[in-house]
Amino acid sequence: MHKKKQPLFLIFFLLIFVAFNSACTSHKSAPNSRNSKNQLTDTEKAFLIHEKITEDENLNLYNVYVHVYNNKAYLVGICDGKINAIRAKELAYSVNGIFFVKTHFVEKDKTNTYRAIDDFGITTDIKTALGNNKDIWSNNVSVKTLQCNVVLLGIMATEQDIEIVVNTARNTKKVEHVENFLSLVE
Repeated sequence: MHKKKQPLFLIFFLLIFVAFNSACTSHKSAPNSRNSKNQLTDTEKAFLIHEKITEDENLNLYNVYVHVYNNKAYLVGICDGKINAIRAKELAYSVNGIFFVKTHFVEKDKTNTYRAIDDFGITTDIKTALGNNKDIWSNNVSVKTLQCNVVLLGIMATEQDIEIVVNTARNTKKVEHVENFLSLVE
């Protein structure tokens, strides 16, 4: 008797699955051409870079974020002097397989005119505006704010999508500068 109910259960499950996936695809999405092994490799490399940076006792870096996409590393953070940014870049290149490194380090504000609450507010405003925009898929976008300087990282499907994200960030209150590290899907 249970064997006859199994096909009905499978049909019901498939209908639920199709309905759920249809509801979740209302946004245009950037297809991710990387397979799970490549994504894991990128994650491992980001971890290794971050580990090297944090273990280097001579570096004075704060709020460092490392993003790796297809063996390209992007480093974002606050530093005490350019020599620290240069050293961080060298450490990233020392990770096997990394062939491109781009950095955006803001020098630490010694006057304390920037507040973390401003950075948090800016990031929240940008992410909210992107999330409310039905024309783009913003789940692939990371927004990092450092002393009112915004860095955008991630992958997008089209140049138009990148332009929308960059303009959204630029038009957000209190933003002083926007650095665009968004990539097109490879």
